[in-house]
Parts: sequence; C-alpha cells; structure tokens
Amino acid sequence: MAKAVSKTAAIAEPIEEVKQVEEVVSKEIEPIAELLEKPNELAVVEEKVNIVTKVDETTIEDKIKDFLKGRDGEIKLNPFLKSLYPHPIMNEPPAYLKQGESKYLKHIIQGMVDKKEFTVIGDTHQLLGKFYYNDSEQKTKYNDVNNVEIIVKK
Repeated sequence: MAKAVSKTAAIAEPIEEVKQVEEVVSKEIEPIAELLEKPNELAVVEEKVNIVTKVDETTIEDKIKDFLKGRDGEIKLNPFLKSLYPHPIMNEPPAYLKQGESKYLKHIIQGMVDKKEFTVIGDTHQLLGKFYYNDSEQKTKYNDVNNVEIIVKK
C-alpha cells in the first residue's frame, strides 16, 4: 500500500528549496544593490570614459599648399593628388578616376592659379573631367589624374 503523505508535508519540501534559493539570490544581489545606491560614483566613471576625437578639417587646397611649400622649380602634382584619396575597396575604381572628382580638382587648381599661388605649365589641368574617345573603342572616356600630366611652377 502507498504511504499516505499529508498535504502540509508535501508543501513544506518546496518551501525549503525556495528559502535556499532566496538566500543565494540575496547574496548575489547585495553587491549590485550597493552599486545602485551610489549613482554619483557611477556618473564619475562615465565621465572619465568619455573620449574626444579630433577631426581633420584641412581642405585639399591647404594640403596642396603644404605639399608645394619648400619645393622649387617644376613639380609634378599627379602622384600627390592621387595620394589625397583613400585606397579603393575590392574592385571599385579609385575615387580620383571619377569625372566629378576630376572636375572638382580642376576647380580647386584653377582657383589656386587665379590667386597666383602657382602656374600650371600648358594649363593641362583644364582637361580634367573632359571627355575623349579612344581610337580603338567607341566608348566615351574622361580625362583624369592618370592621363593628364599636371606640372606646376611656383
């Protein structure tokens, strides 16, 4: 025959387990509760972690001026203009090959020529961004820093 268990005895066992769990949880929660009671210390820690970053705000015109400073005679500008743009990602063409960027560079260089900061030999910078047709292909191509040699003289 099955042993008869009273209802109170069956309920008493889970209550003991709950009490044990409550003791463990209270031990774990006490350090967290202490931290939460001290919000001022947490705010100080957040302020110390704040990082300030400086943004480079020099323009392409300023970079060209810095490049030409201290150089005399005829200076080929093409390699320097290419270095102003980031390396292309995967199979993308470099940014300086795009027609819009070529026209932008032409505008910047022309502005510097107008301010008499230097002269461009043969005014070759005027070709940047203009289209041309290759003899072998019918496709329109655009002059860029790769195929227009820009030599400046101070």
